[in-house]
Amino acid sequence: MKGRPKSVDSASDAEKARIQLQFDELSSRIAAAYANVPEDEGMRLIDAAAREVRRERRESANAGRTRS
Repeated sequence: MKGRPKSVDSASDAEKARIQLQFDELSSRIAAAYANVPEDEGMRLIDAAAREVRRERRESANAGRTRS
């Protein structure tokens, strides 16, 4: 990449590779844990977990706001 030292690019590339490896390992562990769960049930579990995380984030964001 132009403008940045090669050492910065190398460090960024190494960090990206490390993060990708961790993601792949986690994905494999999750896939193995749910290998015997029917797909439709798995999708329901994922949807429910996503809804809960969104709800918690929304509540957290709303709690940080002050009323004028």
